[in-house]
Amino acid sequence: MLFELRTCGTCGACCKTHFVHELDKPGGQWCKYRLPGRGCQIYGHHPRACKTFRCQWLLGRGEVEERPDRTHLVLDFIGGEKLGEPLFLIWEVKRGMLRSPLAREAEVDVFDQGIVVCRMPLAKQPTLIVPPGRQPEKIIEAFKSVGINVNVCYRTA
Repeated sequence: MLFELRTCGTCGACCKTHFVHELDKPGGQWCKYRLPGRGCQIYGHHPRACKTFRCQWLLGRGEVEERPDRTHLVLDFIGGEKLGEPLFLIWEVKRGMLRSPLAREAEVDVFDQGIVVCRMPLAKQPTLIVPPGRQPEKIIEAFKSVGINVNVCYRTA
């Protein structure tokens, strides 16, 4: 099996979903430096947060045709060393996509592995879905430290 190197290409979905504090860019709004279909206007001088971000699609999760600009979802994983618990984020690029089969499948897959999931809707508060035995306090504090309140839903398996 050959590994196919994936690149962002013309995607740019994370240019809408993610907060970029260095640019005072809120989540859920397009970055003013994004050139639709062309990429980043300040590429090469873009913030560290943008340079280091790699969505799960870039890292090989999902089919090639499931690129975030096509699914309208950006899947992201943060290891437990940063937050005390691993965290899987599902960012909505287009309203309503958190209810899509792909979003639900990713959520169930990760939750079943005992990982905290965070739904990141465009227009509402994020929601943490917490599996049994997980302690999300550091995750909640990390959100609060950047001015974001989260809903917390503790679920059984």
